[in-house]
Amino acid sequence: MSLLGLSRDLCIRKRPEYLVCYEKGRRFASRSFMVFAYARPCENPGFRFGMAVSKKVGSAVRRNRVKRLIREFFRLRQHDIRESAERLSEQTGSPACLDFVCVAKRSARPESMTLAQVDQELWPVLNKVAKTMAVDPRRRPAHQGDTSSH
Repeated sequence: MSLLGLSRDLCIRKRPEYLVCYEKGRRFASRSFMVFAYARPCENPGFRFGMAVSKKVGSAVRRNRVKRLIREFFRLRQHDIRESAERLSEQTGSPACLDFVCVAKRSARPESMTLAQVDQELWPVLNKVAKTMAVDPRRRPAHQGDTSSH
């Protein structure tokens, strides 16, 4: 596999995994996207991502374009995101597995959207996610074996 290939292990594929991100995760917004981030307990630091593009964005052609752009963003930035997860693990003292669900807003304009625009919107949001979860550990889930309540 090439260094920039996108492994299936990096994708959130099951509905319950999406629901956990929606219900327990934190929300971060950009102009065209809403990002739900959830730090789950795990063995090794890393990340997974999922995406949702509703019919409100437009026709199937437009929705698929948005999905392709999001997927390409995560493919190109996967090493940077993994490094952020590893730094978060070092700062908090426990492995951080970050799950991201990127939801396209109705205001997303796929016909004029470029990969550079997606990068300019999503990369600052993901940096904010890492900083927020590192600064306020109460916003991270209790790890297995941790009996303290928040």
